[in-house]
Amino acid sequence: MLPFRTILVAADFSQSSREAFRVACCLALREEARLLVLYVVEPLHVAPEPVYFGQQSISFSPVGRPSEFYAVLKKSLKHFYALNDSIKIEFLTRDGEPAKEILRLSEEVRCDLIVMGTHGRTGLDRVLTGSIAEKVVRMAGCPVLTQRFHRFTATAGAQSPGRSSLVDEIGIGIGGDLISNAEVENEPAPTPIRCILHPTDFSAGARVAFAVARSLASQQHARLVLLHVIPNESASIEVPPQLVDRQPFQVALETMRSSVVGPDPKSTVETALRDGAPVSEILRMASEVQCDLIVMGTHGRSGLERLFMGSVAEQVLRLSTSPVLTVKSAHAVADYQNDHMKSAHTGMDS
Repeated sequence: MLPFRTILVAADFSQSSREAFRVACCLALREEARLLVLYVVEPLHVAPEPVYFGQQSISFSPVGRPSEFYAVLKKSLKHFYALNDSIKIEFLTRDGEPAKEILRLSEEVRCDLIVMGTHGRTGLDRVLTGSIAEKVVRMAGCPVLTQRFHRFTATAGAQSPGRSSLVDEIGIGIGGDLISNAEVENEPAPTPIRCILHPTDFSAGARVAFAVARSLASQQHARLVLLHVIPNESASIEVPPQLVDRQPFQVALETMRSSVVGPDPKSTVETALRDGAPVSEILRMASEVQCDLIVMGTHGRSGLERLFMGSVAEQVLRLSTSPVLTVKSAHAVADYQNDHMKSAHTGMDS
């Protein structure tokens, strides 16, 4: 049974979201999954005229947009996010703060998966998922698939249909990592998911992610690689490093493998046990097996308002060139929702 019956794609006309949309099409292709593409229009505020030089403060007021704005926007969405005529796609627009509207719609339609591209940099060595994607990954109750752009090379002066029509006709701002009109029209159809990598630490969150990876591998007829990394423990010069008994980990991986492989398996299941830094080994394995999707569990909390993915999942999401599907455990989602409700009540009481 396909775990994703309703898939929501967050659109922003960027290359990364285009890549993410291709993965969503692959997931929706096997079954008659409902695929929704949403673009959130952020509020437009203007200052009342006249504004004087040296004025100490300016009051901005929200303004509405003409009806043709949304007609052009939806037309551009249909052109930019259309790869396969056999997939039924619903194109939606909303006004508001992007992360909030993405999460709100996901709850309204009870979507099983949110798909979105990631982009943006801060500092020399850190690739961020972007504030919108980070909020959605932290707060969504359903799994979230993120894709960092890597396939296309931006062409100087190239404009996507979204940027060309929307900027020129109605003046909407679009992100900078764009693909050209020719690239959209000549891009090949999405390729099937052939290999899924599932890194596991045998935690509750990883068990939930394993169930998703197993179901996806079966539906996609994909190769499934189960990986556990034994971290290298740092030791002082005086204390030699302790040898780790690898047998329990190997047994645990083989137990997982046996739960997938049946008398007539639809997919090939492999196990791998490695030593080293978890993030580096996960990324190295993803490259070696040429995986089309990484499925990881997430867990852990810090503070009242923030649900973290955990350092390993967070870094893999930021650095991987493969799509990363993050799955929260049920108790992690419940913990966040409880804390969010407590915070809301605290705010009302204050």
